[in-house]
Amino acid sequence: MAVVYNGTVHKIPVRLGPEGVAEFKARVKALFGFSEDVDFDVTFECKSPTSEEKLLLKGLDCYEAATHCAAVSAAKRALGVSSFPTWKL
Repeated sequence: MAVVYNGTVHKIPVRLGPEGVAEFKARVKALFGFSEDVDFDVTFECKSPTSEEKLLLKGLDCYEAATHCAAVSAAKRALGVSSFPTWKL
């Protein structure tokens, strides 16, 4: 996942679950020199996995959704495709 702070982009690994959120918070704090007791706010910007529409997900409560979007985007890049097929049921 790319993290942008003061115009600088940093790529950091992410993983799902409560441990992933804790790691993400710790990495961001270390990366930008925040003290351990500082809380920070975050807005995740990603593309919808199905429509390519830009999504703004506000707050760490959206971490799981943002991580999912990042994983789908990475898979698309790895496969060299712009979208996955969809099926109507």
